[in-house]
Amino acid sequence: MNAQTDNAVGRLCGLCRNIPVEVLRRVDSFRNILETGSVGLLFLIPGFGETLRVNGRAAIIRDEAWLAPLAAHGKWPLGALAVEVEECYLQCAKALLSSKLWKLGDWPNFKKLPSAAEMFTDQVRMPEFDVSKMQESLDSAYKDRLF
Repeated sequence: MNAQTDNAVGRLCGLCRNIPVEVLRRVDSFRNILETGSVGLLFLIPGFGETLRVNGRAAIIRDEAWLAPLAAHGKWPLGALAVEVEECYLQCAKALLSSKLWKLGDWPNFKKLPSAAEMFTDQVRMPEFDVSKMQESLDSAYKDRLF
């Protein structure tokens, strides 16, 4: 690696290092890691065509020494994801360019789609959560538990 590559890798690591992982709240999100010890990550940067793909061995970390530097807004994450990178490569922008993902004017009319609350309610099928209660829960989580 040269100094320019090392600098780019360092910036990426800094970015990743600040993404808190709420292990206890959504352990189902980590099922693949728990079952296989592997992870595949896809990094998208708004407006940037190429994506960065990272594959490797992964572990869920709950050690204070790892979590303390990840605190955001005075709150520690419940866990962190450590990845031993086995593959790391850029993927060309063809798919994102042809999908027009970053062109907001070409996005579909989202009002015709079900809301997140409707989809979650349908997915989890918990009788105590109708759509309005699910929406209240989402609103509260986005406002009070973002960090």
